[in-house]
Amino acid sequence: MSFASLHKLQRQYQDTLHAQGAHHRETQRLRDSLAIQYRNAGKGAKADELYRDSGICEHLKPVEDYIRSLDVKVRAMGSYWGHNCRMWVYFENAMLDAEALMKKFNLPDFVSVHTHRGTHDGSEHGLVCNIDHDALMGLHPDDAQTARVVR
Repeated sequence: MSFASLHKLQRQYQDTLHAQGAHHRETQRLRDSLAIQYRNAGKGAKADELYRDSGICEHLKPVEDYIRSLDVKVRAMGSYWGHNCRMWVYFENAMLDAEALMKKFNLPDFVSVHTHRGTHDGSEHGLVCNIDHDALMGLHPDDAQTARVVR
C-alpha cells in the first residue's frame, strides 16, 4: 500500500471514529484494515495502539487486562457476528484456557465458555459475557498446537 493510500485510510478511520464512535461497525472495519496495513508495513506498534482500549464490559475487563499483561497481542476486535455481539476481542497466537480463567477470576454464571469449530468461517475458543455480549477469544484448541496457552 502506498503512503498516500495509507494516509487516506488513516483519515477515513479517524473521521469515522469521531463521527460514529468506536463501536460502530464501519469504525471497526476501518480499524482492522488499518491494523493489517500497519503490520504489513512493519509498524506493529501502530497496530497495537489501535487496539489499546477495547471498551469491553466490566465482567471481562480484568481477564483482558491479565491476558494483555502477559504481552499477548490483540489480533482484531469488533462486533463481527451480528447484534448478539458487542465487542469481541481476538488474541493473536494464544489459546485461552477458558475454564481455568473462569476459576482464576471467579467469573459470574452469566459468563460462559464458548467454543466454535467452524469449517469455513473460522474457529475460536474463549469467554462470552451473556449480559453485555462481549467476548475474549483465542484459538480453538485443535488449532493451537504451537500457540501460547493462557491460564
